[in-house]
Amino acid sequence: MSKLFFLCLSFISIPSYSDAYVTLSPSIDRVFYREYSEKGETLNTESGFLPGFKISSGFEFSESIRMIIEGYYGENHIKYDGFLQSGQPYLTKSKMIKSDLRLGMEFSFISHGLNVSIGKHKWDRHILPRNGVIKLSEYYYWKSLNIGYRYSVNDSECFLELSELFDAGLFVDLTEVGYGLISVPMPNGYGFNTGLSYDISSMLSGWRAGLELKVHHFNRSKTSFTGGVGITEPENVTIQLRMLLSHSF
Repeated sequence: MSKLFFLCLSFISIPSYSDAYVTLSPSIDRVFYREYSEKGETLNTESGFLPGFKISSGFEFSESIRMIIEGYYGENHIKYDGFLQSGQPYLTKSKMIKSDLRLGMEFSFISHGLNVSIGKHKWDRHILPRNGVIKLSEYYYWKSLNIGYRYSVNDSECFLELSELFDAGLFVDLTEVGYGLISVPMPNGYGFNTGLSYDISSMLSGWRAGLELKVHHFNRSKTSFTGGVGITEPENVTIQLRMLLSHSF
């Protein structure tokens, strides 16, 4: 949380030039996560609500070109539904902590906009202990290259963004059983993000309401061995349905 605090301070301290702005966006996500076996069967799922906060800033170099910096942080406990190695069903809670940092450029043409950005992403996943089963912590990371299109008309705006996910991997914490952190490289993935927003200034001055759908997918990783222990990250898909309010300064 401290990293987000300093990020917020850096955004807020930006000089108030007429060609710069800051947007604050509290949000709530409905998250669905699923892992698959090599046969396509479900291994485990996680689902629940993820409250979060996004702060972004734009710097306009001209009427048609601007740079955008964006940071996001979300945290909550959600439902975990999976299986133990013995094959027995296992229900517990998972603590999900997600953060994103993006830097991009947008090129506008009347009501249209094209943008390209790079992103750095983290997901700390803590499957909590229950009924004698120990806690399992996994730390995911990846980068993204994103290309998007935006269309605005009157008080409404919609967008579509496609992403290539790369430099991906995770650390599995097996410290409690004596193996420490095991690094597992992951293959490149892909994703998309789409949504729409509407100006609600008639009800709340300066505010917009938005709805977004975010999806990303990774294939099964190769097996990583440490001290005779082999770890493989299964094929997985994450879906986030986000509702948010945004206010610009």
